[in-house]
Amino acid sequence: TSAMSTLTASIIKNYGRLEKKINFVQSLRSKEDYLAKHSLNVAILCAMMSHVMNIRLPEQLDTVTAAIVHDIGRMAIPKETADKLNSKNENDQKILLEYEKQGTAVIEAAFLSTPAIKRIVAQSYKLLHEQDNGNAAANMRIVTGAKILMAADTFDTMTAMNDATEPSSEITALRYLMNRPEMYDKEVVDALIKSINFLNPGCCVELTNGEKGLVLVQNNYNILKPMILCFSDNSIVDLAQELIYAGLDIKDVMKTMDNRCIMDRDALKKA
Repeated sequence: TSAMSTLTASIIKNYGRLEKKINFVQSLRSKEDYLAKHSLNVAILCAMMSHVMNIRLPEQLDTVTAAIVHDIGRMAIPKETADKLNSKNENDQKILLEYEKQGTAVIEAAFLSTPAIKRIVAQSYKLLHEQDNGNAAANMRIVTGAKILMAADTFDTMTAMNDATEPSSEITALRYLMNRPEMYDKEVVDALIKSINFLNPGCCVELTNGEKGLVLVQNNYNILKPMILCFSDNSIVDLAQELIYAGLDIKDVMKTMDNRCIMDRDALKKA
């Protein structure tokens, strides 16, 4: 439809041509607006990642459009069932997945002239939600758009703030993607790293040895190995020097309740 084309073009115009990273800031989501915010954020991530990967414009359009509609089946979920979206109960999840499958039929009806969109949504859905997805990933020729959508969907889902579950930090979500190369393509994850800011200078982190510190300098070669100022003794730890700091890593980012990084301005001035 023209409205969908306009929305897709607007997202690509604003986010699919950027030559710099952005801060990926999320607002609190309720059950009523979760789908809209999730779909928009995933589409924005897809636009940025596909740009970093130098994907042709037609394929970028298909990927962003697929991101907008990939969860459209959730619109059919009754309110009493929607309240269980974050439930860990196996039966609840089966019911929700059945409703989500209806989204494929909706997409087929609305986008019959664009098989590429159907393929992106179908492949990402199968690999993310169906059992034995590891074998499926190995045996399926996955299109690039589906690889991008899978990573963007998982990253946004894990880091989203809602009224039911505590969000994971961006670093936790990034590690999750990096540790599953059989599911999430390395080139796609690298595109995510090049699209949004992780561990900016001024970001407070906790190390695996219990120390807390302030990120002084990012590491463009390994985002998880920055230079850190330790609060306890003002010593500087350069995690990139793996021979010296072998086994020492960032445990997580220190967060406030609204999902923003804590910045210790006094410590930053001393650095």
